Amino acid sequence: MSIPFTYEQAQEICEDFEDLEGTELVIRMDPPVKCEIERICISPFEQAAKQDFVAAYASVADPISDFKSYEGAECDVLLFARSVKNKEQLIVLTIEEYIATNGVNYNFPG
Repeated sequence: MSIPFTYEQAQEICEDFEDLEGTELVIRMDPPVKCEIERICISPFEQAAKQDFVAAYASVADPISDFKSYEGAECDVLLFARSVKNKEQLIVLTIEEYIATNGVNYNFPG
């Protein structure tokens, strides 16, 4: 079960993982999906607000330059990736999901 981050903690996490933007990632699905990581950003923690945030991200024509991160009190950090074969396929992972599925050793702030 994940817990919310403060805005400051989420900023620190984004800074720690920002080098992933523009790199490739294979998402373990059936079949596996080769993606390019588009953005690591702060989102709302609450599930309904997070879903609205993801939908808003997906609807922006140029999300990398036009989309702003969330600046509320209870935050999560999301990784947005797009399939290399199908640019319409947006894959969203929480930073915890990314760390767990990719064996990354990371000590969260706080």
